[in-house]
Amino acid sequence: MVKGKGVTDASTTAATAVVEGPDLNASRSPFDKKIYRQILLPNGLRAVLVSDVVAMTQAYNLGGILDDFSDDDDDSDCMDVDEAKSEGGETSGSLSESYDEGEKEEAGGLRNAAAAMVVGVGSLYDPKECQGMAHFLEHLLFMGSEKYPEENCYDAYMSKHGGSDNAYTENEHTVFHFEIPQEQLSGALDLFAQFFVSPLLNESCVERELKAIESEFMLAKNSDSSRLQQLMAYTCGRSFEEHPASKFGWGNYHSLKTLPEKEGHDPLKMLRTFYDEHHYASNMRLAVVGGYPLDYLQEQVLKFFSDIKSKDPLGSYTWDQHYESPMKSYGLPMTESGLKKIFYVAPVRDRHSLSVTWQIPPQNVNWKAKPCDYLAHLIGHEAKGSLLAFLKSKSWASGLCAGVGDEGTENSTAYALFTVTINLSEEGVEHWRDVVTELYRYVGMLRHYCREEGGLPAWIYEELRSIYEVAHRYADEEPPEDFVVDLAEEMSPWFNTPPERLLDASGLLFDYDPGTVQNLLDNFFSPSNARIDLSSSQFGRSSKYEETNGSGSASVPPSVVDYYNNFDLEQNALPPSDELFDPAGAGPPHIEPIFGTPFWCQRLSASLLEEWTHRAEPGLPPSSSPLALPQRNGFVPTDFSLKPLPPADCDHPLLNCSIKLQIPVGKRKEWFPATVTQYNGTKNQILCAYEDEDEKWHRLDVPSSELKHGRLTSPDFEGSLDGKKIKYRIVSMALEGERASLKFGDESDWDVEDGKAFPAIPPKAPPDRLPKLVANTNELKLWHVQDRVFKRPIAELRLQLNCAEANKTALHAACADLLVNLVCDHLTEVTYMASVCEIGSSLCTNDGGLAMRVHGFSDKLMDLFVVLLETLLGFRNNDTGALPEGFCERRFGLVLENYRRSCHNSGMKAKAIASGVRIRSICRNGSYSARQKLEAIRTLGVPAFAEAASGLLARIGAEGLHTGNASSRDAVGAGEAVLRLLKASSPGSGGGLPRKKYPGRLVYKLPAGTTERTCVSKNPGESNAAVEFYLQVGRDDTRVRVLVDLLVELMNEPMYHQIRTRDQFGYSVACASRWTNGVIGLHLSVVSASRPVGEIRDRIDRFLRDFRFSLAEMAPEVFTGHMVGLAKEKLHMANSLAEETTDLWEEIRDGRYLWEAHREEVACLKTVTREEVLEAYDRYVSPDQGTARRLIVSVAASDGPASAGRPGVEFEAAGAHNDGCVESFHALCKNQTYGKIY
Repeated sequence: MVKGKGVTDASTTAATAVVEGPDLNASRSPFDKKIYRQILLPNGLRAVLVSDVVAMTQAYNLGGILDDFSDDDDDSDCMDVDEAKSEGGETSGSLSESYDEGEKEEAGGLRNAAAAMVVGVGSLYDPKECQGMAHFLEHLLFMGSEKYPEENCYDAYMSKHGGSDNAYTENEHTVFHFEIPQEQLSGALDLFAQFFVSPLLNESCVERELKAIESEFMLAKNSDSSRLQQLMAYTCGRSFEEHPASKFGWGNYHSLKTLPEKEGHDPLKMLRTFYDEHHYASNMRLAVVGGYPLDYLQEQVLKFFSDIKSKDPLGSYTWDQHYESPMKSYGLPMTESGLKKIFYVAPVRDRHSLSVTWQIPPQNVNWKAKPCDYLAHLIGHEAKGSLLAFLKSKSWASGLCAGVGDEGTENSTAYALFTVTINLSEEGVEHWRDVVTELYRYVGMLRHYCREEGGLPAWIYEELRSIYEVAHRYADEEPPEDFVVDLAEEMSPWFNTPPERLLDASGLLFDYDPGTVQNLLDNFFSPSNARIDLSSSQFGRSSKYEETNGSGSASVPPSVVDYYNNFDLEQNALPPSDELFDPAGAGPPHIEPIFGTPFWCQRLSASLLEEWTHRAEPGLPPSSSPLALPQRNGFVPTDFSLKPLPPADCDHPLLNCSIKLQIPVGKRKEWFPATVTQYNGTKNQILCAYEDEDEKWHRLDVPSSELKHGRLTSPDFEGSLDGKKIKYRIVSMALEGERASLKFGDESDWDVEDGKAFPAIPPKAPPDRLPKLVANTNELKLWHVQDRVFKRPIAELRLQLNCAEANKTALHAACADLLVNLVCDHLTEVTYMASVCEIGSSLCTNDGGLAMRVHGFSDKLMDLFVVLLETLLGFRNNDTGALPEGFCERRFGLVLENYRRSCHNSGMKAKAIASGVRIRSICRNGSYSARQKLEAIRTLGVPAFAEAASGLLARIGAEGLHTGNASSRDAVGAGEAVLRLLKASSPGSGGGLPRKKYPGRLVYKLPAGTTERTCVSKNPGESNAAVEFYLQVGRDDTRVRVLVDLLVELMNEPMYHQIRTRDQFGYSVACASRWTNGVIGLHLSVVSASRPVGEIRDRIDRFLRDFRFSLAEMAPEVFTGHMVGLAKEKLHMANSLAEETTDLWEEIRDGRYLWEAHREEVACLKTVTREEVLEAYDRYVSPDQGTARRLIVSVAASDGPASAGRPGVEFEAAGAHNDGCVESFHALCKNQTYGKIY
């Protein structure tokens, strides 16, 4: 045994037996500055320790940081935790631009610590008698331990310190994870470890958590993808004993309690046995990342995780041990009877989707060559010569994806499923046999190259390998929690990823293995090994069969649903037929018993199978066929150089360092702290920001070449400035990738009673580090800021086209959507080629008009941007009544068909209806329902669309942002390109659109008191009810914004714990702040399948009354702890250029331009008092004061316990009823708005 590095002689006996694993540091990306260590504990637990040097801001004296900020035992004691905390798991995030109302949530967080534990057990291990057991155990492990018995202890600790946590159950593993500020890592690890050391698994929690799982199941019950997944398990042709893939992995109340008890089993006893069988140290893997030295992280892991039981206490564990998956022996999941058949499925939504699934051997052993990635690249290609391009030319399809998914249902140690899923048109449904024929023709072409041409062209593999390599090399830094989760997934015991390759095994192509590729094509990608699912609303929707024949799930009592026996394929399959499938002539559908999915199973005819087999034989397509291998990709980046920074503000080793300067004060010399914020290379000067926000330039006495990093970090280093008049010393080094030298706390602010300091507020950024205008006209305002943080050859360019006619009517709004869809459809071949090379693009509508985004490697970024903008502007100044050159009316028809289908699919889910009605109610301009848009385009043809599109683009005022690896010269060039295209597309456009004429984004001022609206779903099978409380606060103001954010921080977790965990109202319970076009609000929501809307409303109001007392009685240290946690969230460190750009872009889109709002908010937060918060609560939140402006939107369920109180509205009239709710609310507001705020 090898003693772990840095473990002192005073360490425990167990610590001395730690064995270090293979070195991971050699496989890091060059931009990954974290330091790794793998350790194997004596009990068999493997752990990866990650020292995050970006978060370690102290150059030396790290022991002091650890002593000051690691938790003491009392801080983890749940007895000291007040219940009135916020739920850290509900971290707000920016809403996408698809929300027309400009509504957003604030996001943030300093570089936190995080940990994840993967346990090698999942749903495939569930006992037949208690399906969903692994998921049930995942829930119950959160409910207290012997060391910390309070049920809410773990969540309360996370909440108190602004952390977040979650877990999920996969087929072969379960992952638990959390994120927490650095100072609380030790306490969080202590609580976290108890999940695996001594969980209580109390009977008192069982009923509540079973109901939580039932609620979770009900939320997924109307998901077509989930229904198809369970249908495949039900119809695979194997019993539970033959293959675990046939089980019901979600679990619900019936499978976890009713059925086991009926069979004489005790679910809790079974669960404890399940825990004992699978939760042992060598079946677990731990990943921890923190801003501490590796030695300290190792000490913490040993301290808290050494007590996890060992499967073999007397045995020893080594790094070369190989773990064989128990699932491997089961092999492929589908029998002969489950293949060579087609399953016609009636979906919940209006959709047409064809899936061809081949079962293949497990692919985790092929991690080096990744043959399925290679085949997915070819079959799923979307450019010229691809299968999709051909199907689109025939108007049979609009989208295609291919490959083995990441989820355990598709990628396990027993098998893998390679699926080709094609989104069909209505015409494509009729031609589904031809679609599959062309798929096999493409497979035959690939087999031809493998056999007859000496293999597929080598350049295809080399191109793909190089793309994988540059994507890995320049990958963005992940948020800490995402990072440890991904790392834990790689460590999953049964997948046996080599320990030395955890960081790059999934991201690189190591070998080219043409033999394995050919083997898959020859032996598995065949008609005899395929299952086909055709889900189409042409067969009727699921609700139709529930209503007409009473055999849907809603009509089948749970007591008679058979969870133990799967579908008899041989007995129930329809005879083969080459005619179009007609549900009327096929008889009643079969019903998958758990989700209630109606389906018909039919054998494929021998002649059809023979035809497909012939097409799959090696051979080139006929000369008349456009099918071909992909062409070389012109978007592959070749220039990875970084643009030089301006000399007046360039890089220097001292930049962002905390220093102290000895400055003469009278006859004395005193030391003053400062931060170096800028370096002028021309003058060899540094700009120092002092604590009083005074800034001053000082000249360095030595050139930058003499100030190497190693010299600066020497404890005895002392430099001089201004001709040796001033001495300086380093206090804290800024490490690479860090925006500023932020300490964990400001020691001068001991204003937190538990010794935790309020986080230091960084100095203001120099003006040159913030966005600057490089174009400023009515036609274009373009902002630019060059990256100096992430130092990757990555750039972003975003452009908002503010259109005078945007959302003027429902027809304008619908035609804008259609325009976006048509342009994206037309450019698929171009944008796909770019996306393969990590250059992404998006085009969407919003409340101001249209928004474009291109992002990725800067080398070819502008090439894609110009094509996208030029194509869009081709619809401008078009009075011909026809589509622009190159656009096809047939494709327009298919795009229109898809858009109508998406409108039909709106208004199905209660939660989405509630949010949509709330947003449309409070916004005055340009917010239309899907029903209104659908009605507006009922008779739409090409001439009317072309006219509307041209009118939309007639008067434009563009505003953009260019960030990343782009110099000011590049930004100017981008601006010139935009102006050139704008002028060329409409020579007489009249000089653009002034900002004051941008489309108004007005928000209604809610009447004082409470206004309620009760809506309905048009889906007869919707069993969930939803209630949203919107509490309007008023116009944007820094202090009000901070008060609302703090209220959310304080309320979130208590609301979740009370209404979700204790009262079991539903799985989805949330509280968040809202910023809607300059108006601040607070939002509470509950989704429930067990309680009607009236009961939900009453429970939320009761919580709001009770919380007022909790807030008033909250311990001072708890209140201040929440303030500190919120401050840390706001002082966030962006993990990537995309995150940083999104923050800046929101300021531009909102018209606020507060680039450093976080600094102002934290400074304001520091002065907030408890009395102020109580006053804000009484004024804006309390249901009893009469001053709150409240809008309550409820959506009653269509079926089940939550349907009580549903208005007597026919399902077909649901959309009109909901629109009426919005219109009546607008009338109530009497046109009173807050005016244009920004």
